[in-house]
Amino acid sequence: MQYVKRINDASNGLPNTPQLDDESFRLSYPALHEYLTLDHWDDGTPRRTSTLLTFCEEGQWKACLNDREAERSAWVSAEVFEDVLLALDRRLADGTVEWRRSTGFNGGKSGKRAR
Repeated sequence: MQYVKRINDASNGLPNTPQLDDESFRLSYPALHEYLTLDHWDDGTPRRTSTLLTFCEEGQWKACLNDREAERSAWVSAEVFEDVLLALDRRLADGTVEWRRSTGFNGGKSGKRAR
């Protein structure tokens, strides 16, 4: 099953990167794995991979998945680290992720935060 769906047809010219071979992670979190590693669409055009930021704050594990291709992000939190990954994977798989429009860096053009 494919979890990542193309938002637009814009090609970003990124080079082909080797796929990670972490079968345990892929089997445990298939949707999250796909967002983090899928670097080409079915038609061969490049896709910017997503990034995952995790940290602890106020007794909670928190994670932000940044879908760079679609310029959006999703946040989850839990008391147990694995629950953060499970929650994010389940929401990606069943389409219940609450995406936020990404703001911040302007595509690395100047190295400064966009305002």
